[in-house]
Amino acid sequence: MLGSEWPLTILFEHPTVRSLAARLAGGAPSADPATASAQDRAKLQRGAFARHKQRKGPGGMNEPETNPTGKRSPSSGWPAAGRGRDPRQLWRNVRDGIDGISQLTAEELEVAGAAELAKRADYVRARSVLDGVELFDAGFFGILPKEAELLDPQHRVFLECCWQALEDAGYDPGTYPGAIGVVAGVRSTLFLAEPVRRSAVHRGVHRRLPLGDNPTLLGAIADTLSTRVSYKLNLRGPSFTLQSACSTSLVAVSQACQSLLSYQSDMMLAGGSTITFPQKRGYLYQEGGMGSADGHCRPFEARAQGTVFGNVPGSCSSSGWRHALADGATCTRVIKGRQCPSADPIPPSW
Repeated sequence: MLGSEWPLTILFEHPTVRSLAARLAGGAPSADPATASAQDRAKLQRGAFARHKQRKGPGGMNEPETNPTGKRSPSSGWPAAGRGRDPRQLWRNVRDGIDGISQLTAEELEVAGAAELAKRADYVRARSVLDGVELFDAGFFGILPKEAELLDPQHRVFLECCWQALEDAGYDPGTYPGAIGVVAGVRSTLFLAEPVRRSAVHRGVHRRLPLGDNPTLLGAIADTLSTRVSYKLNLRGPSFTLQSACSTSLVAVSQACQSLLSYQSDMMLAGGSTITFPQKRGYLYQEGGMGSADGHCRPFEARAQGTVFGNVPGSCSSSGWRHALADGATCTRVIKGRQCPSADPIPPSW
């Protein structure tokens, strides 16, 4: 139809309509910005893989420690401010030995038969409680009220945490030239599962979910956690959700490091979210089980005797330490434990 033959690869060499039209019109291959960016990233990836084969010994993706002179103040108006989801508060708690686990009274328990349970010697009234989970500024993220109502609180709070992580680091995804990705996980939940089931049964649909219930399904399943963040915050890097039980958030951080090292992204948001209801409840202690006998979690201590469950959302923004220093970003952690060759090794002075 065009009077000449063109290789299929031309569609990949010119990913935009403008550049493809110019090429088909007989013009010289244009330096399409998207193509040039992809080619540059491919060169960096090839270089990283080559160094991976040549390098011997451990390496790591590293970020700078806190630089007080380079901090950028986060906005005071972030959604649901004041819930305590602040990395600085975390480090202060660690420094001061503050236990964030709530020791609940019998009156605070939100479970059936609370009075009887509270009398049991093996019922531990301890849990990590997250305040304000019912609060959400839907309009801030361009989410309609009905959509927000159907959205799992785990998703809502994680979206807030991702926004806060970028704001705290001092980066605007709308103007940041690089690719920002998201990798995270969320606790499997039965949130809205019963309304979905009732609706399906009511309509006589047993093998597939009705199209009209898609908003309900998308707000409740874990699959949409990371991609929703990328869409709402206009992020253009790799975005996927992973699940690995108790290690989900740690695996997410590891995958984020790998993405940075292989130049798949320039910045990554990594983390997870778990919120279950009722929040204020305890658990029955079983000797030899994983639950703590006294409601305290003491990792890496001789007195450690188990864990305590709770509700915790979190997300951190990660990038190479050289880029962070050059940008004057606020940095609160250094990742040194990622065992993989690094294209940007940590300086001996650190």
